[in-house]
Amino acid sequence: MKKIENQIIAEASALANLENIEVIASTFEETSKDSLVNSRHVKLKDTTIDTTGVLNNSCDVVLLDSILTEYADDCLLNSSNIEIVSSNLAGRRVLSRVKNLKVLDSNINCPETCQFGESIHVENTKLISESAFKGSTKLTFNRINFAGKYAFQNTKDVTIKDSVFKSQDAFWHSKNVTITDSLIEGERFGWYTEQMTLIRCHIKGSSPLCHAKKIKLIDCTMAETDNAFELSDVEAEIKGNIKSVKNPLSGNITADTFGDIILEYSKYPIKASINAREK
Repeated sequence: MKKIENQIIAEASALANLENIEVIASTFEETSKDSLVNSRHVKLKDTTIDTTGVLNNSCDVVLLDSILTEYADDCLLNSSNIEIVSSNLAGRRVLSRVKNLKVLDSNINCPETCQFGESIHVENTKLISESAFKGSTKLTFNRINFAGKYAFQNTKDVTIKDSVFKSQDAFWHSKNVTITDSLIEGERFGWYTEQMTLIRCHIKGSSPLCHAKKIKLIDCTMAETDNAFELSDVEAEIKGNIKSVKNPLSGNITADTFGDIILEYSKYPIKASINAREK
């Protein structure tokens, strides 16, 4: 394996079309854009990327203890078999259209990250991103702390466990989503989604899970939500109080108490059963 150590890389398209290369304690400067493209079996350790387009169309990539700065836009696009460990990533549109990505013990602050990807696993990581994971499939998350608007829209086959999730307009038009033992906070969560299951989650925010199909909630809390389930098909077992439920289309909703049950005129027949538990 070719090794590059303690170097400053300044040439554009440097190290492109290579195989079996390790870069250690080096820096890709602003002028070195499009470096390491079309490369295979690449490892970066203690390395800083301060330019655009690095590692695009590459395969079998490892980033360890490395940094992508805020100027590292459009890096790692259309790449596959990527492992990122103990690294800090910034820059826009990083990791879009990737396949087989694993992120561990890292910090990601990247608008529009991981869009239209496939087979993505993220664990013990802090993520800040708007429009993250849009259109991606086969996603698993464990112990993540996420913040950012419009996340996970049009996603499919998503599993989230033991996480904190704060996002406005998240999971719109998504399908086959399971979230367990997590905090979900934000307005208009899960609109138009299909086949979503929430288990032991704490849900906060206005108008969650509206216009949705085949929604299931098991032992969740919703004391700080209002206008929930409008025109949705839902089976919900809620612990404690729900602030308000509005025009649920079908299914069964059970809670200890309800603040308001709002049944307004709708062109769709409202057939859901809403029941307070007997004390």
